Amino acid sequence: MGAARPRILTPRLVAVALAAGVLLAALSVPAGAIAMQRRASAMPTAVAGPPVFALAEYSKRDGHIVLVTRRDFPTGTIHRAMSAPDGASWVLAMAAGIPNAGLVERDARPGPLREPLDGRDRWSEMRSAGWPFAAAFGVERSTTGGMTRKAGLWEVAALGRTWVVPYAPRWPGLLANTLFYAGLVLAILAWLRARTMRRRRAAGRCLACGYELGAGVERCPECGLAQEAGHGR
Repeated sequence: MGAARPRILTPRLVAVALAAGVLLAALSVPAGAIAMQRRASAMPTAVAGPPVFALAEYSKRDGHIVLVTRRDFPTGTIHRAMSAPDGASWVLAMAAGIPNAGLVERDARPGPLREPLDGRDRWSEMRSAGWPFAAAFGVERSTTGGMTRKAGLWEVAALGRTWVVPYAPRWPGLLANTLFYAGLVLAILAWLRARTMRRRRAAGRCLACGYELGAGVERCPECGLAQEAGHGR
């Protein structure tokens, strides 16, 4: 039997694209976290200067005032929640210094930062990273004695500084990124395959294996593929 006529899209090509999509989606998390941290360190904060927040809300609950801020970056998001017993001047002063910070009735903390308030001053932070969608997150919280505890965060020392990389998966974002990158890779591979087939046809070569065919050859002597009428003309 002769070789099957080559197609632009094949199961093997799709499998390669999916594998590449998984790899690129995973790599987008550390790459996005590093890019976000570099940009965050270059932006003003509530201490160093006028704060730059995409969201700032505070609420009063359980005898506490809780200030929640969010900083958005192209490759990730940093949520921070700061709480203290109601009336703590530093929280109120910080909220007053943020343009458009609003008092809300609901708990403005994102789900991973919601934990019981126990009367101590505290802060917690959630980092999400990935591109084009957040594919992983991690949380850091203050504890008694000024110590911190981390969940879903790696600290990697490189290039003279410590990089914080989240690794707890956000499955919807991870799946969306996998499909996004797999689609890009599949489009590139299909275009390259189609270009190769066009060049082989124009040069009078076999579409399947690239063997050089002579005039009037109806079947490739290398792989047995039957040639199209007018092939190579």
